[in-house]
Amino acid sequence: MATPQEIEEILGIIRRAWGKNPELRLCQLLSNAALMHSWNQPDLYYMEDEALITDLKLYIKKDQDGL
Repeated sequence: MATPQEIEEILGIIRRAWGKNPELRLCQLLSNAALMHSWNQPDLYYMEDEALITDLKLYIKKDQDGL
């Protein structure tokens, strides 16, 4: 079970990523981030929070670097 601090961390990362790409729907954002690096399955249901956090951070960095 996630702690309140972990929940706030991931929501903050989602907020930053979505703020940079407000034209996307939430599931589009999560799917795009997940497919960037470690997740190659169409179903995000089984993705670990740590992997999603890593991929969202990479997604934000890619957007900042203009890649």
